[in-house]
Amino acid sequence: MKTKCPACLIEQDVPDPYKGRTVKCAKCKQPFTVKEYKPLPPPPMPTAPMKENEVKRESRNGLRVKCPKCNGSSIVTIKKGYSAGGGCCGAILLGPLGLLCGASGANRLSNVCQNCGHKWNL
Repeated sequence: MKTKCPACLIEQDVPDPYKGRTVKCAKCKQPFTVKEYKPLPPPPMPTAPMKENEVKRESRNGLRVKCPKCNGSSIVTIKKGYSAGGGCCGAILLGPLGLLCGASGANRLSNVCQNCGHKWNL
């Protein structure tokens, strides 16, 4: 069984019958009570941020979408609606038919990262 000295923090192999007993550390010679020690798994390796086309492919396949800039997973999808400003400008320039200018780009989806604020279109 593995144990760890609380004084020098060295890992040591100790036979199972010594569990709960007081022993001296092989390195620093300090006495300590043997407790089972399970080392933590190493942290995952950081991955490179994905490119925009990789993010689009993942979102189409139903997998989790990640930010191409910071690789964060806190993503919000927003939908653009009718633009009143575009409609007014179109009406001034083209008359009543210009009101349709406000509808250009409506229903377009885009993703926004909540971590870094990066925005990209789908």
